[in-house]
This record gives sequence, structure tokens and C-alpha cells, in this order.
Amino acid sequence: LAQMDMEQFLISQYWGKIQTNSNYKRDGTIEFKEEFILRARNEAIPHPKTILRREVPCQDWNYNVLREKLNCSKMVLKDIRSKRSEGVYIVRNNNQFISSPTIRIAQEKITNSGIYASSLRVITFPNQICGALIYYNKYDERSNFGNTWKRIFLNEGTLQGQKCPPGLESLLRVNGVDQNLQLNPKARALALRVSSLSSQSLLRAIDIMGDDEGDLYILEAQTLPGAPCGPVYSILQGLKYQGIEQGADAAARFLANYMENILVN
Repeated sequence: LAQMDMEQFLISQYWGKIQTNSNYKRDGTIEFKEEFILRARNEAIPHPKTILRREVPCQDWNYNVLREKLNCSKMVLKDIRSKRSEGVYIVRNNNQFISSPTIRIAQEKITNSGIYASSLRVITFPNQICGALIYYNKYDERSNFGNTWKRIFLNEGTLQGQKCPPGLESLLRVNGVDQNLQLNPKARALALRVSSLSSQSLLRAIDIMGDDEGDLYILEAQTLPGAPCGPVYSILQGLKYQGIEQGADAAARFLANYMENILVN
């Protein structure tokens, strides 16, 4: 297909409703949170130490047993229906433990000495890196939770027209980003490896977090890097976001560019 034909097709099909993924209820896809853990284990992809609810007797799904098995001071509980960190809970003691039946993942909390909670999100098509950004949060250990998170797009090196705040430089480094806001070789190789895993989605948002020892861990392979009509796709292309209509058009052109590469190659 010609570039213009591809753009027009995607604009008509996905304008305001971009979706390139499988439903979270579907087994056998890395986008399904439990399945990602199983695939990460099989592929030897570094990820936080994890216990799935299906792997322990019912009576052992409690704070004391899980904390001992994970051997950590803080654990992360994940609701398999969650999105945008809304179903992610950081648990430090038994009183904070949540036993909802849809919480099916318990993980060690990856920590570092930075003053901000932060994580790296790499946006990919199969074997292609489309862009990356750092999420950080001064008020919540879930880096992209609620209304208090901020982000830095690495292709711009700015935060909504501002420079990186003091102290964030170290967190860029610990999460796999060099001083020029480029992915370091380890982070790049890890993201490309996850991007190439077979599954039902092409477009992925791969979340990475690092520790003080220089190790990087894959947290998830999300299916939607940003709201379909939001600013993410505009900024990744160096465009100024001018609202929903322009954002949807930029998203369609973004998809068209990478889909064309896949079809041609």
C-alpha cells in the first residue's frame, strides 16, 4: 500500500478508537499480565521475582507467606484487570494486604536510591523502537499513578517545555537512559527482545525499571502506549499537540509509518 493509502485506511479504521491488542481476559498473550510472567520465565527475560496466585494453595495467599517467599521488605500486588496503575498496590505490612480474587500477581518491589519513583516506557513495533519516555512521581511509588505523575520524552529531552528537575538525572541512568536521553545498549536490547515475542499485539509499551546495581527488569508489556487521541503520538513525531482531532490524526500517521515498514519488509 502507498503511504497515503495506509494513512487514510488507519484514519478511517482507528480514528478515536485505536486498538492493536488482545483483551486482558485472553490467555496465551504477553499482554495478559499472568501470561507475561510465564513467558518472561520461559524466555529468561529479567523481571521482578513473582508469585502467581495459581501457584500457591489458597491458604498461602497472604502477606506473611508471600513476603517470606519473595524475600522482600515491600511487595507489589496487581489486579489482572488493572490499567494505568489503578490496580497496583504497594504493600509494606499485613494491614495493607488486599485479597480481592482479581489480584493474582504478587511481586517484589524493585527499589533504588532515587528521590523519585520512576520507570522507563519504551514504545515498540516488532524489532523496532518507536520512542521512549520516563514516568516519574514525587508523591507515589507507582510512577505513573493518578494525577501527580510527570513524564519526559527522550526524543525531546524536555518535560512539558521545562528542563529535567534536580535529582532526576540519576533516575534516568538507573532506568537505562544515558545523559543524552538515549537508551543505553542494555535497555535497548532488552526492549527489542520483548518487542519480538510472538503475541496478538504489534504496538507495545514496554515498562522497565532499574535498581542501584545496574540491573534492569521488565515490569509489563502494555498494549496502548497512550490515549488514542492524546498527545503521545504527536510528541513522538516532534509535533505540537493541538487537541483530540489533531492527536487522532497523528496517531493514525504514526501507526501507518510503522505498519508500512512491516508490510514492506
